[in-house]
Formats: sequence, C-alpha cells, structure tokens
Amino acid sequence: MNKVLFITLILAFGTYDFVLAEEKPRLTIDDALNIANKEVPGKVLEAEFEDGIYEIKIMTEKGEKIKLKIDPDGGAIIRKGLMMKDRSKNGFEKPQN
Repeated sequence: MNKVLFITLILAFGTYDFVLAEEKPRLTIDDALNIANKEVPGKVLEAEFEDGIYEIKIMTEKGEKIKLKIDPDGGAIIRKGLMMKDRSKNGFEKPQN
C-alpha cells in the first residue's frame, strides 16, 4: 500500500512541476511593445509570443516594416531588421528561389 501512495505522490508532484515549467514570459506583451516602440517608433502591425520570445512588427513613418524579437526574461532585443518585402525596396537583394 505504501508503494502505491509513494508512486502516486511522485506522479502528482512530477506533473505539478511540469505544469510550473510551462513557458511563461516575465515581461508582459505591453512591456515588450514599449521596448519595441522605443527602439522603432511607428505603428504596431503585429505582436505575438511565439517559441519563447516576443515578435513584434512595426511600420515606421517612412513605410518600412521592421521586425523585432525581444527576450521575455530581460527585455533585450535579440534581433531587429527589415521585413523581406521592404528589403527589396531599400537596396537589399531579394533571395532567389
């Protein structure tokens, strides 16, 4: 009987730890948006939390679309760049398929 109780407790606490380990960002989406807008002023087109990071797309006053990736733990900008369609307009070569 004790073995069954012990195994049940292990499974219950193991499941509890697994639930706690789910991806939960420390920064809110509003925090990430504030960071992105300070870096690139403009109109936010899209903001999402995907694959453990915030991804935010902004259109500048010049009409360029910029994509930023922001770390949810510290708020660091991991990546920033023109979106592919705008690269061809701004002198960047379009990739060949």
